[in-house]
Parts: sequence; structure tokens; C-alpha cells
Amino acid sequence: MGVWATIKVENPEIAFNEEGEANPVIFNIVGDDLGILIGRRGQTIDALQYLVRLMSSKQTKTKTPIIRRCRKLQTTAL
Repeated sequence: MGVWATIKVENPEIAFNEEGEANPVIFNIVGDDLGILIGRRGQTIDALQYLVRLMSSKQTKTKTPIIRRCRKLQTTAL
């Protein structure tokens, strides 16, 4: 049992906007079957997002918003 997915990170460097707040780090997750990763009612992906936010905040000493986007892998028929 495993999950094959591609994760692309947008805004990997912590940047701050005019108000001094950290811009969000966006994780684009693309895979064929992300049901296991998302979990029942999104609980698994929410827990992973929470853990990433904790690790990021500890490393950067700022409250960094984390956004995740999950998409099904689009395959093209030939």
C-alpha cells in the first residue's frame, strides 16, 4: 500500500507582504489515487498540513500559512 504523487512547492522561500505577514507556501499534490492521502473527510491531509505548519513555524520562527491543493493525475489517451 502506497501513494504515488508528485508534489510541487510554490513560494518555497518565506516572503513577507506589506503588512509583515508571511506569504503562504503552496503545495500542489498531483496523483492518480489520492484517496488514502486525503483520508476520510480529509482528516489525514489536514493532519499532514498541521504537521508541516508546525515544522515550518519552528524553523522560521514565524507563523507560516500552508495551502495544499490535491488534483487527480490527468492522463491523455493516444
